[in-house]
Amino acid sequence: MRHAGTRSDELLAVCSRHILPPSCGAVVPEPYIPHVPQNWNGTLVLAEAQNLSNTYRSYRDALLRWPSEARMTRLGRRPGLDVHPWDDGWLKLAVHVAFGLGPLETAVSNAVLWSQIDANGANKKPSPELQNRSAVVWKELLPILQPKHVITAGMISYSIFGRASTGSPAPWRHTALVFPAAPNISRWLKDHEARTLLLAYPEVAQAQRERAEWFQGNTRHKTLFACHAVEESTRTLPYGPPTIRLHRLMGEEQV
Repeated sequence: MRHAGTRSDELLAVCSRHILPPSCGAVVPEPYIPHVPQNWNGTLVLAEAQNLSNTYRSYRDALLRWPSEARMTRLGRRPGLDVHPWDDGWLKLAVHVAFGLGPLETAVSNAVLWSQIDANGANKKPSPELQNRSAVVWKELLPILQPKHVITAGMISYSIFGRASTGSPAPWRHTALVFPAAPNISRWLKDHEARTLLLAYPEVAQAQRERAEWFQGNTRHKTLFACHAVEESTRTLPYGPPTIRLHRLMGEEQV
């Protein structure tokens, strides 16, 4: 097994080779290594991209002041990891409820390793070029990490991981979840009542009792997302792009 210190050095060396020129339009030119805890359980969770808009100006300004190596090792330098759907409880719920994993032992990053903002300082979807460059970097990072299981959150994350892992001999498992944010989950929420969801998914009801802080803010949306994660945890075949399917509610057999 690769020593954690050696692994970090190798990951950092990869990122050092992919620092971008200003012409690429990234807020911060450096990509960054995933947060990998010392007692890592082998699962890697990938959200989409950091939000470095004016909403998070203080963090953005701090990043721009940091030296290059600090920017490449940015996750976990402040309280939380600065991966918003992780810090806000969405993805902690997924790993805990659906896979029985401890969040403190789980590796976390974003699939897109650079961020963009528009002329007004609003968050901007990373360009196809930055998404393609991120896939190239992940193709180098994954053999170093050698994860047992990768959980992608959102279509962009799903797509980048798919490109990065194409042709790889590594036997990791892949679980694809929808993007964990209230506006995205709302399209499915109207079809499901919270009480019905909790009756069908008692493990989610138990998590609400035991980990109430992860459900704070958008509780109904996070409840549905947790049920979705439980469903996806049982899938063994590739099902294409992530969407919410709640077969347990309908009494259907999982495939």
